[in-house]
Amino acid sequence: MASLTLSSRIESASERENQIFTILDEYVQPSSSTTAAAAAQRIHGFAAPLLSDSDVDGLENLLWQLWTITINVAKQISCDSPAQGRLVELVKALTEIPPVTIQIWGNDSKLWVDLPLLGPQMREAWNLLPTGNEAEEKVKEWINLNSFVARLLSLGLAPWNNLAVWALRDALEEESSGRKADCDIAVAGEWFKHGGAFLRQQTLVAENQEERIMAGGSLYQGPAKLCPERWNFWKGRLSKISDQGGEAGQVASTAKTAMEQWEES
Repeated sequence: MASLTLSSRIESASERENQIFTILDEYVQPSSSTTAAAAAQRIHGFAAPLLSDSDVDGLENLLWQLWTITINVAKQISCDSPAQGRLVELVKALTEIPPVTIQIWGNDSKLWVDLPLLGPQMREAWNLLPTGNEAEEKVKEWINLNSFVARLLSLGLAPWNNLAVWALRDALEEESSGRKADCDIAVAGEWFKHGGAFLRQQTLVAENQEERIMAGGSLYQGPAKLCPERWNFWKGRLSKISDQGGEAGQVASTAKTAMEQWEES
């Protein structure tokens, strides 16, 4: 299998940023024999001296650099590449390192189990969703990033239900056309393929409360939360889109089938 051509995408990167990128780049390559645990320990090696010195600012800077590079790498890995799974395994391996309580932005957080600062970094990435006028490369990157996040949520590594809802709201609760519609449906396909079990389970949690950030799109008038009504609405929209045929219809049909399989599991 051909090697991946990746970049940290950081201008004037520091020595540490280059070292972090090298660890990730070498690890996700198809030819790599490095285990997730070994790569995680190499990354933890940057944090160890900062922990010893109780260097809070240094830790925050390290985490910001790490997650920036991780997100940039995830965007560049095709959603159907095994390297996507490899990158998720690395994040999981980090959470399995014995935790140490640290102060991040004035609050206690456990390194690495809480994945401190990854949430804010991912939230920033969600501000850059495509409008349909971007270059094809940017559209693919958005699909790849959603695939990565769906996998993280499926393993319980991140509590970002809102990111899933926002992506599926754009795809299935609003009318769209052209390249944006194709992108949105591809994103929905990744969510139901890799995060469908998680989403299905979340819709069945009776304690879920309505939240403004979970508000529906113009086509969905149900509760502003993950719930059976919303799940069924999404499935109905996928059915309608699949009936329209074409590439988007095929993706929608596959996503709907995945939803039905999660319902039976």
